[in-house]
Amino acid sequence: MEVVRQTLKMLFLRRSWLEIINSLSKNKDQRADLGFSYDWFEESYTNSLKNYSLSQLACFYKSFHEHWMRNGGDGLNYSQTYSVFNAVLNFSSKILKLGKNDKIVCRFNSVLRWHDVTCCLGEDIFTTAYFASNDIIKQQDRESFLWETIIDSDKGRLNAMMKRPISDNHFHLFGSSLIFEINWLGLMNNLSSSKNKLMQPFACLKHGPSVCKDTEKMTMYSLFGKAAAIRMLLYLYITDEKTSIQFKQTVINVCQSTDDKLLVDLLRGIDSTIQGLKEGENTVDYAKQNSPTDIPTKHPCQMMAFFSGERCIMYSMFKRIFSNHCDDSYSLLFYLYLVLKTQIRQEFVHANDVLGLQNFQGYNNAKKIGYKNSDSYHKLSIFTAVSQFVFRKNRKLEIRIVPAKDNDFAKDINSICDIFRTSIEYKSKCITEFIPYFIIHFTKSKDDDGKNHQYRHKKLRETIKNTALAIGKFKRSAANTKENLVGLDAAGAELETRPEVFSQAFRYLRQYVPDIKFTYHIGEDFLDVVDGLRAVDELINFCKWSKQDRLGHTLVLGLDVQQYYERRNNWIALPLQVLVDNIVWLRHRASALGNIPAEKELDKLYEKYFPELYNMSIVDYPCNAYYQSWLLRGDNPQCYNGTYGNQQDFWSLCDKIETEEMQQARDNDTAVNLYRFYHSEKIKEKGQACVDLKISKRLVSFIDVVREEMLNEIEKQGFMVESNPSSNLRIGDMDSYIKHPIFKFYTTPNLLKLDFPHNISVSINTDDKGIFNTSLEREYALLAAAYSKEHTTKQEQSDLFEWLDSIRKMGLEQSFVPTNQ
Repeated sequence: MEVVRQTLKMLFLRRSWLEIINSLSKNKDQRADLGFSYDWFEESYTNSLKNYSLSQLACFYKSFHEHWMRNGGDGLNYSQTYSVFNAVLNFSSKILKLGKNDKIVCRFNSVLRWHDVTCCLGEDIFTTAYFASNDIIKQQDRESFLWETIIDSDKGRLNAMMKRPISDNHFHLFGSSLIFEINWLGLMNNLSSSKNKLMQPFACLKHGPSVCKDTEKMTMYSLFGKAAAIRMLLYLYITDEKTSIQFKQTVINVCQSTDDKLLVDLLRGIDSTIQGLKEGENTVDYAKQNSPTDIPTKHPCQMMAFFSGERCIMYSMFKRIFSNHCDDSYSLLFYLYLVLKTQIRQEFVHANDVLGLQNFQGYNNAKKIGYKNSDSYHKLSIFTAVSQFVFRKNRKLEIRIVPAKDNDFAKDINSICDIFRTSIEYKSKCITEFIPYFIIHFTKSKDDDGKNHQYRHKKLRETIKNTALAIGKFKRSAANTKENLVGLDAAGAELETRPEVFSQAFRYLRQYVPDIKFTYHIGEDFLDVVDGLRAVDELINFCKWSKQDRLGHTLVLGLDVQQYYERRNNWIALPLQVLVDNIVWLRHRASALGNIPAEKELDKLYEKYFPELYNMSIVDYPCNAYYQSWLLRGDNPQCYNGTYGNQQDFWSLCDKIETEEMQQARDNDTAVNLYRFYHSEKIKEKGQACVDLKISKRLVSFIDVVREEMLNEIEKQGFMVESNPSSNLRIGDMDSYIKHPIFKFYTTPNLLKLDFPHNISVSINTDDKGIFNTSLEREYALLAAAYSKEHTTKQEQSDLFEWLDSIRKMGLEQSFVPTNQ
């Protein structure tokens, strides 16, 4: 089904919205919802898939038209004409099925392909089409549109496991809400109030999976406006067809317009009509079908009532199309609506293949565009993040939030707790009884302090200090929510802030603040494998990591090092500062492991690149002295500027790391001088110059030895690892779930027979489930499905679920949430 999946993506991501609307004036059999040309098909595929010849593509094109765009012959109701909608239903019928109580589920053997397609297109396009066709056969109208955003699979053993106690230990609150769905409602219902902020171009869309070039050129306002106009028209068409006729031409004019100024005028009347449709409880969405107050509080999908209007519009249009009772022009407009919606979706849901956190930050920044139109959307974002997870019993959830700018944690935590406790409009037993536990995370940021500062990240260090002191004050206070704060984290762009910047804060909080635990985003994003490994080492040594602490992601520890460098032909490109640091750190590791060939090769690299950075002789500043200066980075840099007094407050008592090795470094004047130079503006500026070089295969092999040795250290010291499969797949350097490091971190004798088995405590988590289009159930299912592709025997399946269940239990043991919850 590879070609089918890719073609479905192309039909909604690469189709030109202008060509679709212009096809309205053509003969019926030439309209865009009924077909597409071979030339377009060939161009789309040659730009995305390189593994097929033109002759093969011609066969695929013919097969798709003859088999996927017609009646599937599976007992469902299809459109009588060849159409895109039939392709959607055909795909749905092969993957979806209805279980007990009309619950829609995905067939387990199709979970991976289902997830691949729906990350790009969303699940509702397929579930509503499937329900619509089924209901035609049953001669019924659907009254409830309450089903999971991310549907379960039909794997009985997996579903039974997910009913047992379980935890999500890596969960960012506002990245875990229904980000796209809430933004969509906010903007479809309040277009004019969002006009100014939508005049900007799309940021993430241009990196999406072959998105139409016409879309990339338009402002957000233009595309949202077209979609809002069509949505209003479709809503009127299914509720008051006569009234819809009055707006039809205006909507077509909106769709054809490429002039933003003209669009503002055209959309003014559309928005006025939308505001007129919003009455009473339908302020969140004029099309809403179900009110939460009309739904039993025991319903696990109660919050989905707010999205019932969107689902109802899609369901009703599909039902008319598959009943062959839909006006052709409305069918085409519906296709255009779905195309616009799925293309805009690429701005909010991480579906592209660009690696690294910088790409992720684009999605993270876009997540609240439509939230601020109403406080209701803000509250809804909080409820949807947690509701379907906590509805089931015996579930632990740690909620990560950014500290408030004023560091008033009592107010910040109280405001969120109050939303759960007191909001009647969204009242549900599972929500009102839910006790939220929080992890505050320091935010990593670029060192943009400018010149004439005594040391690196001076402003950020001061911010971190103030936040750490405020956390200590809050935890020692009489605030009734202080017990809700259970942990600390550091998150954000890893390349911009090394662990040294946070080291004193973690040491202070560890020693002087009661009842608080620690985790840290580390080894997720790196410029080079050595850079990532060094970051993990810095965290452990500078922040004094202990057995009770967790490591977030740590992808670098499970990386296939040989493959990583082979993909890059053994070339690396790094800032000069990072390169020299990596050389020295790796040289120390080579010495500790007695690898003389690696020592000699690294000595040559140090001899070449150290003088470029410091303009000093390696005779005066040998590699060992540089390593000792690196060790000093864990200390408070103020201790070395000559003006720092001997203060006796608790913060100052954590200025330095007190070990014999550190004291030896402090006693070495050469190392101390190098440390001071490191913080100078001159070295900081020179260190930003980029260097590219090719490293030897021998050095690559040694780097892999160091990685494995570090993994042994992690296991020996008992550190715990938080894995986030879908997040890691998108951000990290891997191309399939079966290659996720979790299979290396925790192994059982029969699961995967690896050369170096490990028994590290790991957990499976979601990270930002709204951005990555997932759920905790889906994360377990994806790992299980990836393994099951090649391990199908009864014994192998038994080994798999024993492994997964052990991870579930380890996740509960890792949780910072009190054991009585």
